[in-house]
Amino acid sequence: MESFDGDRAVAPARRARQTWDEAEAQEAYFATVVSGFPLFARDLAADKPLYGLISLPGFIVHANGPDAQVDKPRLTVNLGCEKMRPEWSSVPEAITFARQLFEDDGGRALAGMSGGPVVAVTDSGYHLVGILYEGTRALETGFAVPWDLIHAAFSDSLALAL
Repeated sequence: MESFDGDRAVAPARRARQTWDEAEAQEAYFATVVSGFPLFARDLAADKPLYGLISLPGFIVHANGPDAQVDKPRLTVNLGCEKMRPEWSSVPEAITFARQLFEDDGGRALAGMSGGPVVAVTDSGYHLVGILYEGTRALETGFAVPWDLIHAAFSDSLALAL
């Protein structure tokens, strides 16, 4: 989180929400990366419990505008994680992680990603645009709180403390 300037990240998050209707008309999704510690990438039975930090590519596929009259302003994010790349198959934990990903029948393999940063990938760089708070195994219905809202609430709380 320290690698993102919280003040500067407000602008890209707000812009994504303000221009969503225009972008949607062009079928232009915003490329993202979400990082976290999903359940499938954990080995709690090991002598030393292991937590795998995973970064998954995806897209923001919908955003509530800043003026939308909704209870929960949010970004809708699609991510995919259905296979393990061959180059990782020789890693000692690969068998455990693959089994936990593929045999997950409760749809919770990617649980644990909540709280992970949603980072937009643009020509001008990487921009923190939200924090993931909900999703299913394939995260096709993942939701994130827009960063501009988080930053505003945090700034307001600092002002109250003074």
